Amino acid sequence: MKKKVWIMAVSAVLVLALAITGTIAYLTDRDSKTNVFTFGNVDIQLEETFTDNAVLTPGVNIEKKPVIKNIGKNDAWVWLTFSIPSALDNLVQGTEVGSDANIIHWNPMGATTEGFVTEERVANAVAAKHLPADITADEILQNNMTWNVFNSLGAGVNAYTETIDGVEYNTYVLLYNKAITKDEVTLPNIYNVYMDARVDITPDGDLYLVKGGVTTDIKWNIVTNGEPEIVVRAYGVQVEGFATVQEAYAAYVDQWGKLN
Repeated sequence: MKKKVWIMAVSAVLVLALAITGTIAYLTDRDSKTNVFTFGNVDIQLEETFTDNAVLTPGVNIEKKPVIKNIGKNDAWVWLTFSIPSALDNLVQGTEVGSDANIIHWNPMGATTEGFVTEERVANAVAAKHLPADITADEILQNNMTWNVFNSLGAGVNAYTETIDGVEYNTYVLLYNKAITKDEVTLPNIYNVYMDARVDITPDGDLYLVKGGVTTDIKWNIVTNGEPEIVVRAYGVQVEGFATVQEAYAAYVDQWGKLN
């Protein structure tokens, strides 16, 4: 009888051992991966050909050529805003009807303005050294290297009014129709500014527009209002998620507001 008990005990131990051995004897494996993400960034630089403290003299052009360079990692949609004191501007610029009533004018370059690119205009701009020496109208058009100047905010709308440092400004929005890659620079668009040749300034600093012997008071005095300042700002938004610069601009305004 004792022998049977001993045999049963040994059997129980063996069963337990097999049970334990079976538990730890499964074939197993383990693997993992760490995904490394690199942060992209949009980083642009406003570059400009301009002489600081240039003297505005009626009828005399002052060279002013702002461009935008992409110095970040990501491709970017970009645009410029160009702001002039409202007292010296009537929200109509470039070649538009009524632009002759402005006190300060700026000229968009026909060669890089959407709808105005022709071989003749490009050749003239190249000759004047406003555009790269070897560029052609076909290259500009095929690569969308144009600026939307006159319809950037909708049909016939390209500007809004804002206050900068306590002065009311008219701000024009110029959208570049090509996304720019790392180290790429936009073509220039604006190439000069000038004060209207019909402006006269009194010794007291009052400005008047004189046309056919008739004077119109301009609500600006260079003594009390100071020298007029033109403000140029550059903006950039990632390409990812936006098919056009118009979409990128709308998203920026929705997020930040057009005045930021």
